[in-house]
Amino acid sequence: MSGGREFINRSRTFRESYGTCGALAFGALLLLACPLRAQDPLRFSLAGEIASRARPKYVLPPSAFFRTGPLSFSADLLLGAEFNDNINLADRAGPIAPESDLILRPRLDLRTNLLLTPLNSLDLVLGIGLEHYLTHSERNRQIVSLAPGSEIAFNMFVRDFRINFHDRFSLQHSPVAQATVSNVSDYGVFQNTAGVSVLWDLNQYVLAVGYDRVLSRSTVAAYEYSDFNQDAFSAAVTVPLTANTALGARALYAITDYTLEVRPGSEALSLGAFVEMQLTNYTRMNAFAGYRRYSFEAAPEFSAEENAPPGFARDLGEEQDGASGFFVYLTLANRLNSKMSQSLTLTSEQRLGFNSQIEETSDVRYGFTWQINRRLNFNLQLFYQHLVEKGSTLNEELDQAGATMTLSVQIVRDTALRLYYRGTQKDSNLQFRDYEQNVFGIDLRYTF
Repeated sequence: MSGGREFINRSRTFRESYGTCGALAFGALLLLACPLRAQDPLRFSLAGEIASRARPKYVLPPSAFFRTGPLSFSADLLLGAEFNDNINLADRAGPIAPESDLILRPRLDLRTNLLLTPLNSLDLVLGIGLEHYLTHSERNRQIVSLAPGSEIAFNMFVRDFRINFHDRFSLQHSPVAQATVSNVSDYGVFQNTAGVSVLWDLNQYVLAVGYDRVLSRSTVAAYEYSDFNQDAFSAAVTVPLTANTALGARALYAITDYTLEVRPGSEALSLGAFVEMQLTNYTRMNAFAGYRRYSFEAAPEFSAEENAPPGFARDLGEEQDGASGFFVYLTLANRLNSKMSQSLTLTSEQRLGFNSQIEETSDVRYGFTWQINRRLNFNLQLFYQHLVEKGSTLNEELDQAGATMTLSVQIVRDTALRLYYRGTQKDSNLQFRDYEQNVFGIDLRYTF
């Protein structure tokens, strides 16, 4: 018990002594295993870790609407509606006409915390929603969604060790998230990541290891070729150098098998180093770069054309045996003043593909937040992605860009209104795979 308290005290001292970048490095190790996406089984990126660290911690939340002894609950109820002018991602110049619809989206976000001891806790974060299409009722068979970040986690402290057992899950139906998909509206992916991470605090540096078992399943039969199982093993070390700088090294080894055995499985090894630095009082930098190597099993012999993914090559060429290359992730976060902040994220990497063996992608994302006044907030998100497929008969090359604008109004203490617009455009080298999509939405959130 005393070891756990010392661990927490040293953690607090670590954050106070080494500033923001030290806290980020420490948080990165606590959440070493990152959420993974269906088209990207090996997702070992700084951006993924930042997203993981951004998940709120729910230890005795002050806004809990129910609390008894060591058990507490808090929740948000969201009632939303959005108009989508192209739910089937159709090319306006193609043979399939874009379809529009009004979609109702109620959702409940539930957070529970159980303090088993003063140091050990069991947490549940669950975002469950419904989607109801007013015109295209055939889509309502896929009505339930599970928000990314939903998880069950058990945190345990033993002397200088912090052990985290977790099960993270999501169920999403938006095809826009999969850049190589066009001319479809029926799409869905369920993912579950179960594993354990262990952090060892050695004062001068922090060691962490982890294991995750990842399952990804499509809810649509046409995309079952993308279903996979993955075993991922990770290790990292972080060394704080000064009050504003921390360095570290990170490695991940992953084995990926596709369930239908119509695609070759793979082994992947990523080795990289990172630096997290407070450049000024208002600007923080996170950089992670390294080398990634894929080794593939022999390409399977398809007994019939329908057994293969669409456009998947029988002869994968160089990609049949392996692929390798450098990856770079860079994030800059800047606070302009007490009301405005911005961020820029740059990514370049090779990763496992959805319709192909390998995808080469470069990605730029910009975010801007403005707290206009005590009740009014504005948020802008911009992104651009260039993606090239390798190891398929089609080898699509595409550019995808988009913008999201959100205006949030705190009506009263527990009730907020949000208005948003989301636009996405895709340009492809393949015929009739371009599209434009515009989404206008409104939702009302009540916090219990």
